[in-house]
Amino acid sequence: MKKKKTVSIIEYSHKHGIDLMPCATYAKAKEIKVIVESFEDVVKNCPPHTSVEKRKAIEEYAWMIEEYKVSIFAQELKTAFPVSRKRLDQKLLEIEEMM
Repeated sequence: MKKKKTVSIIEYSHKHGIDLMPCATYAKAKEIKVIVESFEDVVKNCPPHTSVEKRKAIEEYAWMIEEYKVSIFAQELKTAFPVSRKRLDQKLLEIEEMM
């Protein structure tokens, strides 16, 4: 009798691209959605005469969001600079305090 090779559920899921934690993925996506909505609000409420400094800060915030997505969904790629939810919140506050 030939012995069958056993494969762990982890190995099987990785091989077939199955997400074992869809709830965790959903929670991450929901967090990103909230952050992106805050960015969209900032852009929408940005008057045409906004300072160059504030426009630059908004652009930095946009890149921070993109890097945060990488840190959440594709850690193996690494981010170009350190980013966290706390840093995003601080940047948003900085932007909101600008004239």
